Amino acid sequence: MSRLDSTDRPVASTKWKPDIYFMMLVLSLLALLIGTVALMLEVRSYEWDIKGTGARVQSIEQVPQFGSLVEIV
Repeated sequence: MSRLDSTDRPVASTKWKPDIYFMMLVLSLLALLIGTVALMLEVRSYEWDIKGTGARVQSIEQVPQFGSLVEIV
């Protein structure tokens, strides 16, 4: 069994090349950033009001009942 000399060690300073998985990771990060900016622009058009305090609420009395639909037909 042969042993490596101390001078025959593999060089650890080889240049790293990005592969397809790294590029997919970069593309997904870019998509997340673009989506975040798009959502921020959308919420900004509503002046950052996300609580929904001005939303209309329909009460139960205003909802048509199924019985009234049967009488019309």
